[in-house]
Amino acid sequence: MFMVFHTKRTGLLIGVFLILLIGGLFVLVFAPQEEVILVTSFKGCVSEGNPIMESYPRQCISKAGLHFIEDIGNELGKQDIIRIFSPRPGEEITSPLVITGEARGTWFFEASFPVILTDWDGKIIAEHYATTEGEWMTEAFVPFTSTIEFKNPSYGKRGMLILKKDNPSDIPEFDNALEVPVLFKDSDESAVPIQSTDDTHIVYTLDVGLLKEPFITHCTLQNGVFNSCGSLCAEGEICAAVCAYTCEFSQ
Repeated sequence: MFMVFHTKRTGLLIGVFLILLIGGLFVLVFAPQEEVILVTSFKGCVSEGNPIMESYPRQCISKAGLHFIEDIGNELGKQDIIRIFSPRPGEEITSPLVITGEARGTWFFEASFPVILTDWDGKIIAEHYATTEGEWMTEAFVPFTSTIEFKNPSYGKRGMLILKKDNPSDIPEFDNALEVPVLFKDSDESAVPIQSTDDTHIVYTLDVGLLKEPFITHCTLQNGVFNSCGSLCAEGEICAAVCAYTCEFSQ
């Protein structure tokens, strides 16, 4: 009698265990899964809704425990000799760009110094100079201004604004520069790379592995028809038979 009761009790426990196990597996398989966002930058960490440490530069820790620091260039290392008020590191810029700040007189030569704007890979897209109306032959800080015009690079939002110490001697050890990371504000003409244009079509890129949506949007704004395997050639020409993202216009 005892053996029968013990066997039934054991079977009941095994049954309960199996039900719990199956239920747990059901939850793991069919329950809605939280979308995992891969964060690879300070901006992405902020977009994920993580708290920001109010230090300078600001810092953010992602849900995965990754630590990101805001890119402010080399501003902290140069603040005792040159300071920029506008634009600030990481700010979106448009043309014409007005630059203001202050620098010690030793940064100038003949009351000016060079200003350079580059794209994300260091290619120069604009050059100008900053000037001061104050007495520059001093070691004190004097204000400077500059207005630089540029065309957004054909690809990429990141750029660098470089304020160079004027070095008429050209001796390398006297070189110095403040580097300020900036972002190019999107415009219809610069949101996507453009390889060439003519009356019949725009050739964007041969890299047909890129996401199509930005190209489709740009093409629609140009009143064209997007083709994910278009031709490099203008109408009537002969060229390599390869696919390219293009925007085609009806004649």
